[in-house]
Amino acid sequence: AREAGVRAVISIGGGSVVDLGKAIAALATQPAPLTDYIEVIGKGRPLDAPPLPFIAVPTTAGTGSEATRNAVLSRQGADGFKKSFRDERLVPEYAVVDPDLLASCPPDLIAANGMDALTQLIESYVSLRANTFTDALAVSGLRAARDGLLPWYEGMGDQAAARSRMAYAALISGITLAQVGLGSVHGLASPMGAFFPIPHGVVCGTLVASAARVNIEALQARDPAGPALAKYARLAEILCERRLREPAAA
Repeated sequence: AREAGVRAVISIGGGSVVDLGKAIAALATQPAPLTDYIEVIGKGRPLDAPPLPFIAVPTTAGTGSEATRNAVLSRQGADGFKKSFRDERLVPEYAVVDPDLLASCPPDLIAANGMDALTQLIESYVSLRANTFTDALAVSGLRAARDGLLPWYEGMGDQAAARSRMAYAALISGITLAQVGLGSVHGLASPMGAFFPIPHGVVCGTLVASAARVNIEALQARDPAGPALAKYARLAEILCERRLREPAAA
């Protein structure tokens, strides 16, 4: 990009493609190598100069990278890593979220990416940093994922509407995670993706139910009267579309 005198970067693809575009747009204008700017394994140095203008065009519905301020970079193997290169200026200047670009996604990609978006919405909703604003966004994203993911995966019903719902859910998941963070599923998914060739969304879909169960059991033991359990109960009502019965009066 430097040698060609590139003046702007456009990423058209999935979350990894969008993250790569962010990194290229940022590093093309910096004086130091990536290792100076990446977190944990590097120096975490702030950017020395503004990135090139960057446009994100997602063609999958999962990561929400089109709305986040970090680029996740990884290397697999015994000395592997999966860490973020992060700066507020990495947020794309424009995100073109067009559900028609999702039309060629195969079922395995729909499932893996969809479970990533759903997990991000769940973890944002129950985050300790959640607030009224992010809760409203997360709930709208959860409803969209609830109504869109399975019909799209199964090829049933109005496919254009299902794609639109999942494109929206993924975008919202990126917005909420950027504001309030994620949880234990993504905490485990990062090292697993570094050491093993497992797609990120597959890790999320495999772990999210068990992680929720462990969290709920811990809350029941440690803080049964706290607000966090009520958030999990509300989450169940949203996803299952039914009101949980109130406990019987003593």
